[in-house]
Amino acid sequence: MSPTPKRQLRPSRRATRRGSIYVLVLLVSMIVMVAGLGAIMLSRANIRSTVATRDWSRAGVAARGGIEYALAVMNTSGTWRSDAGNAAPMGPMTVDGAAVSVALVDEADADLANDPSQPVRVYAAARVGSARRTYSVLAAPASTTGMDVLRCALHTGGTLTVSGNALVSGGPLSSNSNISNSATPTSDVETNTLSSSGFINGWVRTGMAAKKMPGDTAWTALAAVATTIPWGSIPGGTIDRQTLTAGTNAIGNGPNASGVYAIGVPALSTLTIRRSRIQATLLVTLAASAKLVVQDENLWDPPSAASPTLLVKGGLLSSATIGGSTTNAALSEATTGTNYNPANAPYNGVVDSDTLDAYPCELHGVIHFLDSNTAVTIASNLKMVGSVIVAGNATINTAATLTANPTLLSSPPTGYSDASTVKMAPVPGTYRWEVADANP
Repeated sequence: MSPTPKRQLRPSRRATRRGSIYVLVLLVSMIVMVAGLGAIMLSRANIRSTVATRDWSRAGVAARGGIEYALAVMNTSGTWRSDAGNAAPMGPMTVDGAAVSVALVDEADADLANDPSQPVRVYAAARVGSARRTYSVLAAPASTTGMDVLRCALHTGGTLTVSGNALVSGGPLSSNSNISNSATPTSDVETNTLSSSGFINGWVRTGMAAKKMPGDTAWTALAAVATTIPWGSIPGGTIDRQTLTAGTNAIGNGPNASGVYAIGVPALSTLTIRRSRIQATLLVTLAASAKLVVQDENLWDPPSAASPTLLVKGGLLSSATIGGSTTNAALSEATTGTNYNPANAPYNGVVDSDTLDAYPCELHGVIHFLDSNTAVTIASNLKMVGSVIVAGNATINTAATLTANPTLLSSPPTGYSDASTVKMAPVPGTYRWEVADANP
């Protein structure tokens, strides 16, 4: 019997169709799922982008608000310069849900408290979510008034004794303590108490409240840039027939670009300044029982309107006598055989090489004796245009001519501004966005 051949089985068309449909369904499902996930991811990215954009805008608005807040505090607080440390962050505070911190930076000398007339850069940093933005502006005094002592031709913290017939104009003789007068001065007077056996040609105000005395702000700022003139380079302790300016210093250690020089006078020694032209600030330190004497013909100006003329710190029993020409003579190049306007030391913009010029014998600007240890005498027909400020006692024993300069009150030198009158305003064109994580 022949074997029966086997039949080869083939998949049915129905089963094949079902498998194809299943695969197609899986493929479509995967596509739908991927598309859905992509849409979700895109939606989340759009949301994150929208949130980031919103936070960025809110942070910018908050940073600008921080600037306005800082300016408001600066113009309502009389102590903001001493309260805020230089570049020290303050805050954070909350502005419309944003965390905002503020910092104040003195770009001139990194010391906020030393001079109310200096500008300050205000930084405000705001953070909203992950967005951080920092905005800044330079704020400068919109109006500055000098301390009231600059209104006076001469002011003392202690007793002012008047025994010479001084001619005082432009501002009063003033004392926080007592004025004792035995002469016939022509002057207005402001004092707490008055004892007078003479006659005062002018109005007299007694019972006056003490005027605020300037501290050592100017001294500290200027000492940092001063060139020291060694005591040993001053023959016999006398500066005579010299020209001392920012461009010229033949006394010792060469010129100082800021026109600021420091001299230390040893104990029991005397520094004498005579027959010289000075356009510089001198910082004079008097040791115990040391003396400063300014006499004869001198023309003395500060190096700039931003600087005082003479600052003196005195030890125990130190003294100073500030005088002028006993004959009311001019500072004459021909008489002294000295050229006072050589190259690098112009006078009113002019230099020359001759000895034919003559100059007024006057002292200009602010002269300030910082310590009550130093007894001050105004003598020998001094001609002074500006303000003499004495922490302790002073005496006028000659017919001095003292004239207050109103410019000092409206544009005070560094260290002599009345902080309570200073209003800060943004400087146009100085607003800027800072790089990320800049101050504060």
